[in-house]
Amino acid sequence: MVDALGWFWRARGLVREALLRVCAALENDRLSARDRADLLSEAGAWSQRSADLEAATAYAAAAAEMLGQFDDPEVVSRIHDLRGILRAEAGDLEGAERDFVEGLRARAGREASDDMINWANNLAMTRLLLGRPPDALPDAELALEIQRQLGTAAPEVFHIHGAALMGVGRVAEAREQFLTGLEVAADHANYRAASSLIDGLASQLAAGQPLRAMTLLGAAEACRRIEGAGRRLHPDPEAVEAERRCRLVLGAAGSEAAFGRGLQLGWREVLEMARGEDAEPQSPLTARKREIAALVAAGLSNKEIARRLAISERTVDAHLEQLRNQLGLHNRAQVAVWAAEQARKAGV
Repeated sequence: MVDALGWFWRARGLVREALLRVCAALENDRLSARDRADLLSEAGAWSQRSADLEAATAYAAAAAEMLGQFDDPEVVSRIHDLRGILRAEAGDLEGAERDFVEGLRARAGREASDDMINWANNLAMTRLLLGRPPDALPDAELALEIQRQLGTAAPEVFHIHGAALMGVGRVAEAREQFLTGLEVAADHANYRAASSLIDGLASQLAAGQPLRAMTLLGAAEACRRIEGAGRRLHPDPEAVEAERRCRLVLGAAGSEAAFGRGLQLGWREVLEMARGEDAEPQSPLTARKREIAALVAAGLSNKEIARRLAISERTVDAHLEQLRNQLGLHNRAQVAVWAAEQARKAGV
């Protein structure tokens, strides 16, 4: 029954009910070693969700003591993953790394699953926190590959992959991962994931565009406030350094003004700023909108434009809608005429 109701409790956020039911099931003295260990790990997971880390750690330790008494790779992996998460939250990153490695090892050769994505992603994140991006990158790539196989898209996976790419100096690729993840987060109103992705994008901009970077840092903080998470237990070191650098360049007043503006941005504005689409002086349009208009004039469909610019078709639609509203145009043909006239004036 606990297994059958788990998805319902998670979907409805019924943490207290879930924990009470799991604890009641643990009172059955006829449970097999496998089932008891599984229930202990479930109790630990629900305790962790309710922010009772002391109880969660005790349940995880009790489950871990039973390892070796049964042979079920999925339960073994769940126990290691839970203990790894709790160790990471307690600051024991080396211990967390060992648990995540053991969790993945137990699942080696098994069918791909969402759990495997989480375990690989957790291991990559831990190795990033340990300051070892080259070690983290293969794990992040594994999580991304499993995600592709399953046809899913979790913004957290794009974030960790982007962070690992940044750590090894592959900045352009990292930016694409952050932007892709942010689009997914926006589609699902996932503020927790969005905050980390925006932090990653701000980190890339801090050296050359401190004003924009500081504004994005404000937007990331707004996401954390909406989600109710507050500052993360393990802040992204790159984001911390980006904020320090921005404040040094902009000064106290300039930093607070940019940060405050970021707190007020909506999803679409954040995405446009993250893509580097601030409007240029004397122009009502961004460079990206003018580029899309030119491709419309060249006869490309929205799908072809999306493929050409490596953005989603939905993003192309949004740009064209904004462009028509800004210029007072009513249809695609008028956009094409406007773009052709701009090209003629520029002598192209």
